[in-house]
Amino acid sequence: MPKLKLLNTLKEEVTEQGYGHYFRDWKTSDGKTVGDTRGFDFTTNKPFDKDYKNVITPTPEDEEEIDVGGGGTELSANETKLVDTAKSKIGRPYLWGGNGPDKFDCSGYVRWVIKNSGGNISEIPRTAHYMYKKAKKVSENDLQPGDLVFIDTSDRGIGFIDHVGMVISPKGSDKIQMIHASGSKGVNVVDDLKTSWYKNTIAGYGRFE
Repeated sequence: MPKLKLLNTLKEEVTEQGYGHYFRDWKTSDGKTVGDTRGFDFTTNKPFDKDYKNVITPTPEDEEEIDVGGGGTELSANETKLVDTAKSKIGRPYLWGGNGPDKFDCSGYVRWVIKNSGGNISEIPRTAHYMYKKAKKVSENDLQPGDLVFIDTSDRGIGFIDHVGMVISPKGSDKIQMIHASGSKGVNVVDDLKTSWYKNTIAGYGRFE
């Protein structure tokens, strides 16, 4: 990889993760464990000594493990291939900067799924923030398998995207299932975004065609 391209990629990675604060499990002062918080300071090589600003604390019910069987959904052949490819990595661990095939970060996982289900990732940026900027915006009512869910949990205000997942529920479903690589569970499925703790952090949906 050319040095300039490598440096730009590294810059995007660090930007996405909050300029040196990467996603990890974090225990708050009241003993609760929060996944995917930017709570680690590379300058000291230690976690922050106080709760991270604007962290939403999930409960066990918010992001529970679900049955990821067929469920009688109506998917096209291409959609079935994409969903099967995505599910094939459930349980694989999170790794900052990971592109697979065994460890992933959130954007690396999304790109791996698209590539390995027959899609072209040459025009898809490496980080969630730049994916959001480049993707075609999609309304919630028009979501289909393979569309991306963009999450903003930062303290920079709406528009800075620091997490991305992928829709795997069929178009017209009464719930939105998302598969993603999270710091707390690795690759896992959120059964319904509209009832999960992620519902208040969704910045929008996008599609690459």
